Amino acid sequence: MLKRIRIENYRSIGEVDVELGPLTVLVGQNGSGKTNFVDAIHFLSDALTYGLDAAVMRRGGLKTLRRWSPHRPRNVAFEVEVGSEDGAVQAHYTLALRSEAAGEHSVKREALSATAWDVTTEFEALDGKVVHSSLDPKFGKPEGRPGLLLAPLWPDLPCSLFTSNMRHMGFYSIFPDALREPQSPGMDHPLETHGHNLTSVLRKVQRDAPASLAEVRKALAALLPRVRDIQIAGVGGYEYVKFQHEEPDARRHWLDSKQMSDGTLRMLGILTALYQEPALSLVAIEEPELTVHPGMLAVLRDVIAEASQKRSQVIITTHSPDLMNLFDVDVLRVVEMTDGGTKIGPVAQYQREAVRENLFLPGELARIEGLVRAQ
Repeated sequence: MLKRIRIENYRSIGEVDVELGPLTVLVGQNGSGKTNFVDAIHFLSDALTYGLDAAVMRRGGLKTLRRWSPHRPRNVAFEVEVGSEDGAVQAHYTLALRSEAAGEHSVKREALSATAWDVTTEFEALDGKVVHSSLDPKFGKPEGRPGLLLAPLWPDLPCSLFTSNMRHMGFYSIFPDALREPQSPGMDHPLETHGHNLTSVLRKVQRDAPASLAEVRKALAALLPRVRDIQIAGVGGYEYVKFQHEEPDARRHWLDSKQMSDGTLRMLGILTALYQEPALSLVAIEEPELTVHPGMLAVLRDVIAEASQKRSQVIITTHSPDLMNLFDVDVLRVVEMTDGGTKIGPVAQYQREAVRENLFLPGELARIEGLVRAQ
């Protein structure tokens, strides 16, 4: 689980240091930096999965990632702490990127200390050169270049567990149109950001984990009372989802995805993200409440909370006071834009006390005066 992340000079973020739990709910106004915070985690995951160059270029180069300020900060930096709930596996990773001439970038510093079942390994590299390592010299040590990350190359098991955790993350902003059109069979794990491979992922869940597919069906029926079942159908080499729909007179018939509402398709995408197999270490979902009837928000909250306890660490962003009301105030993180850039922190103590004393709900405070970040 990602327990803590510190970010410097990433897009709108000047400097934040955020503790995360199994479930974290980011709340704040439009433009406050919620998406940038989630994307910073996504960037690290991409860099450790596909390579630093690919992660940087996917976002338009380091100059588009580095926060603008009158003093032109040159370095983008990250510090993360990862650990299992029982404490048997822990890791601390630091990465600092330097902006070079002509839009180029390099790794100024990279360091990792990881422990797995009382075995600890570590390394530190400056400008691509290893200056400290606990690896036995007889095994050699990975050598890189200023633009290459060493963590994915480090052979020790504790380090491998860290990189595996960071790689197996999913970041979702589900587009209903991506689910409405027939899809070509493709990669069956993980679910893509907008859901373009949903049918392939559901086929894998159906094949490898029928109990998880049953959970998707159960949650979908709770969120959408007229939907009784789903199945994957094929036509002309493409696949699409069919929904069994129950009419008020109890008759049932099958509808294809083109006939379903945006809300129905989006809920299926969110449920697939949460119940895909194998489960991801972290699932981040942008505004899951969109297109959901307010009366169904409690069911959506239950699904997200259950997944965060039994399957994956979950981060969501939301603008909905009604959805905020359903979560414990301690899982909320207030995101706000200040003169120093995006700041993130728990709800202010006086507001938390007001909620605990049943004077207000979090969403009511958001409407009345806005949730205040603890200083």
